[in-house]
Amino acid sequence: PILGSYPELKRIDFSLNHFSGLLLPSLFNSTRITDINLSFNNFSGTIPIESLTTQNPSLVVIDLSHNALTGQLPPEFGEFPNLVYLDLSNNNLVGDIPDDLPNSLKAFNVSYNNLSGTVPKNLQRFPLSAFHPGNAHLTLQYESSSPISEPNTSLRRQGSHIKSIIK
Repeated sequence: PILGSYPELKRIDFSLNHFSGLLLPSLFNSTRITDINLSFNNFSGTIPIESLTTQNPSLVVIDLSHNALTGQLPPEFGEFPNLVYLDLSNNNLVGDIPDDLPNSLKAFNVSYNNLSGTVPKNLQRFPLSAFHPGNAHLTLQYESSSPISEPNTSLRRQGSHIKSIIK
């Protein structure tokens, strides 16, 4: 639990291990950590982001993909104003996508979950592969002035490799 309290710790990358159990809330509440990569593990339970008293300006990357996380996407993700990369794909998340995720996002992926509802307008700029496959009850509403075209299959093939491109 004290891991998030180290004053000089800026990046945590425990990806590609066999870690299991619940995620530590202290990781998301740290005002110094910029990158959290816990992908390809066996973490379970909900994403423990609690409402912060002030916005966390430091968190830029969150990759929790390929785990066994459950519950809803916390609306508190909107409290990270500099968040650029959010990958929550390949989990068991349910419910709606929060409306107030930061506009600073450059990469976003929630595919292979059980999300439902309508994709918020500010996230509809991301390719269809950011939402599907998976999420059978999640819909995108395009404005009538926007042409609806076939999904870009080359983006779909890249799927979970987007994080490699960003790194």
